[in-house]
Amino acid sequence: MHAEGTQVLRKEFRLSDVWLTRWQYLLSDRRHSAVLAAATGPLWQVDCETPVGVHGQPFFAWFRGSERDIPAFYRVIDRVVPAT
Repeated sequence: MHAEGTQVLRKEFRLSDVWLTRWQYLLSDRRHSAVLAAATGPLWQVDCETPVGVHGQPFFAWFRGSERDIPAFYRVIDRVVPAT
């Protein structure tokens, strides 16, 4: 488990020719970010990364915030193009 919370979703997917693993968590408390402490509703974290051992095209991205903003994070990930 990458985050301190409940793992809600784990999914593997392809981004161009690179496999990524995505973990989505419902965080257990709000002490992780003073900036988001004023937000209403539960706090979510999403981690996307290449599997351990993948060389040449390492990738890691994460999001922490409101559930309503998660789709925007996935749209950004979908637009990533590996370097050539």
